Amino acid sequence: MGLRVLMFGLYILLNAGLLLGSCSPQEVTIAGIVADGRYPYGSLVGIPNATIDYKEESITTDEQGYFNLTLPDDERDPILEIKAPGYIPYYEKPSHMVEGAFHLIPEDLYRGVYLILWNPEHSNPHSRHRKWEQQTEFVIVQTGASKQQIETIINLLATDEYRKMTGGRFTSAVQPTMVDHKPTGHEREGKTVISFAPGIIPGGIAHSEDRNGVINYAEITWDTTQVVDANIFWHEMVHTVTAGGHINEWPSVVSEVQGTGGHVTEKDEQILNCIYNSPPGRAQPAIPSTPIPIVNQTTHGRIRWDEIWRGEIHIIGDIIVEKGFTLTIEPGTKVFIAANQDLENLLDYPLDMRQGIRQELPGPNPDYQGIHPGEPFRDEGHHISILIYGSLHAVGTPEQMITITSDSPTPGIYDWNFFNFDKGVLSYCIMEYYRCFNPGNDTVVSHNILRHVGECAVCFFSGQSALVEYNSISYASHELIGMEDSSPTIRNNDLGPNPKLFGIVIDGGSPEIVNNTIEGCGQGIFFLSPPDAPIIEKNEFLNNTQDISHGYSIK
Repeated sequence: MGLRVLMFGLYILLNAGLLLGSCSPQEVTIAGIVADGRYPYGSLVGIPNATIDYKEESITTDEQGYFNLTLPDDERDPILEIKAPGYIPYYEKPSHMVEGAFHLIPEDLYRGVYLILWNPEHSNPHSRHRKWEQQTEFVIVQTGASKQQIETIINLLATDEYRKMTGGRFTSAVQPTMVDHKPTGHEREGKTVISFAPGIIPGGIAHSEDRNGVINYAEITWDTTQVVDANIFWHEMVHTVTAGGHINEWPSVVSEVQGTGGHVTEKDEQILNCIYNSPPGRAQPAIPSTPIPIVNQTTHGRIRWDEIWRGEIHIIGDIIVEKGFTLTIEPGTKVFIAANQDLENLLDYPLDMRQGIRQELPGPNPDYQGIHPGEPFRDEGHHISILIYGSLHAVGTPEQMITITSDSPTPGIYDWNFFNFDKGVLSYCIMEYYRCFNPGNDTVVSHNILRHVGECAVCFFSGQSALVEYNSISYASHELIGMEDSSPTIRNNDLGPNPKLFGIVIDGGSPEIVNNTIEGCGQGIFFLSPPDAPIIEKNEFLNNTQDISHGYSIK
């Protein structure tokens, strides 16, 4: 214990900018600890055998995570690379250590930390690390508030949740200052102001202001007509203690998914500890060298690294996997997509954003790109899409199929919008209650169950080709498989039933359609326009109103 106290004193000297010791007039020794960032203030947990690299120099921490690094005197505060198995690599200067330590973010928490600190949102395009460095003064503006609202807020502040949100450093369990008007100018410095106003979105809104990553003012504005709900209150409070992004574990008091009775979850607390164990303005880490596991979690947003989904995954906003990265979905994984909502819309194509029902207009109608009269527009702002511009590796097994479905207890065919992937494999997966599925060139779609679809169950556009085989595809509001100037290989599939509607629609292109069973459709294969050089053979047609039909005259 004495050594630990001595070392901690040396850390404080380092953070004050003083030298820890000199090996010679030309050298300086830096001492510290590499610690696990998930633990709160005062609970340093060292990481043994972590490495610290600088130029050609590399050292390893001892069993308690301590290190000593000797550097030239003129390079006493360089950027070091700190690494350990199971943690995200960290690049930082010794002068930016917190509590005398470099705190590493565990791999299984990285996604949550990223969503809060670095994930750009429409409402927060420049999301960056920021935090309080001092105890804030809580101020309640009484004007417009009911007695019950004020009493509820005072009681909530008296709990331990704020301490959990600030890495164990600060508390809200202090007597708040009661005022009639919001402070302005320099009077706001160091305060968290809770006020009331009419016309606020259900619950409240919140934000924080900072200087170089150090928060100096925060506020919550609550609707005067709304009861103060503990879950929503703490959700808004988290926006006042950090960058403003959302923690989306399941369940989580600071998510918009499912309440916990007004308590920060253990995973929330660990994520926020990582944030408060970081120096103000901590940069986004380099892309992890190994895939990030997402296990039994809730998520959304852009993915700029390789990622693995496992267990139960709840999607509450658009997912975009950037080019060059791979999303892996493991066998038996169940992906639940929030129905008719989108916490973070990442798509803004005007037609897809349109709301309401498409009406049949007199005369020529605009090009609604596949939306039929009487169908709802895609309303992308309130419907989730998953777009994989990188690669997908979603390969289940016959015994452990992957499931991608709506989270609604009464699901419908318009619950979520698009599932698209540019490269890779989707195999042994049940996917349902979506609007449109578009596999890209040279993709493989095999051994899946695709059903209950708002538009086309599998769609191909503009020269795309893919292998679609051994799938069961049924019940789509348009066609089961549609292709426009495309040349996919469609073989050995069970297509149907799709009563009164289409099995396969061909609009040009050179598809290969072989050995499929097409059953219970209005029209088995419908040629919307003449194909170029199709191969259509050995297909079995059963109980269709028409097996093959054409939308043009055949001479």
